[in-house]
Amino acid sequence: MTLPINKIHRRNTKKQVERNFLLTNNSIYILNSDNSKIKDIINLSDISTISTSPLNDNIMILHVKNSSKGDLMLSTEERNSTKVISVISYIWMLARKRGIQIPINVSDE
Repeated sequence: MTLPINKIHRRNTKKQVERNFLLTNNSIYILNSDNSKIKDIINLSDISTISTSPLNDNIMILHVKNSSKGDLMLSTEERNSTKVISVISYIWMLARKRGIQIPINVSDE
């Protein structure tokens, strides 16, 4: 699965950069949208939780275990929560096939 996303900066949440999201059987790759250079690799086994809100804000947060960079906050290009739910579902299903349990937190806080 691949789709355009925006990576939201941790220190300044109003600042976003365009990236491409690539989901493989074992990992998530965050690629530079201009030249497809790999900016981040997250193994499915390193995701402790996925958070999203019940609102139509198209944001998800990948909580990553033992990451020096911290959690990854992403938003889909489309202002449609259906895309976020699809991405979260794919991540959850792939992890489950590998025996990895990833809790999903839905909260407006």
